[in-house]
Amino acid sequence: MSIEESKMKKQERLEYRGGRATGTEKLAEYIEEKAGVETRTVVPGHLQRGGSPSPYDRLLSTEMGSYAGRLAKEGKHGVTVALRGTEITYNALADIAGKMKFVPTDHQLLGVARSIGISFGDGR
Repeated sequence: MSIEESKMKKQERLEYRGGRATGTEKLAEYIEEKAGVETRTVVPGHLQRGGSPSPYDRLLSTEMGSYAGRLAKEGKHGVTVALRGTEITYNALADIAGKMKFVPTDHQLLGVARSIGISFGDGR
């Protein structure tokens, strides 16, 4: 994604890319056209998160589901369950909808990602 695209809202980006959600879809179309074989794109994150849940995943989802049930029973609607540190809590949707949460540019995981060749379109 270019810096220009990163400043666009999702719908603007979709229109800018000619209805394609990602740049890889355009590449797949090009390969399909030139090679004459069906080509599909895959989002690696979907595969990475598609494994069997760990015991931690199962416990956390049970706790969060139980908490959501209690919130509904108490009449607290328009909220989402969240994990803040080790505490299960909730956020009002009105407080979080449409807001961006930025990762600090000096965050350790950004350095790790760059060290394995991931680009964030900022020229680093």
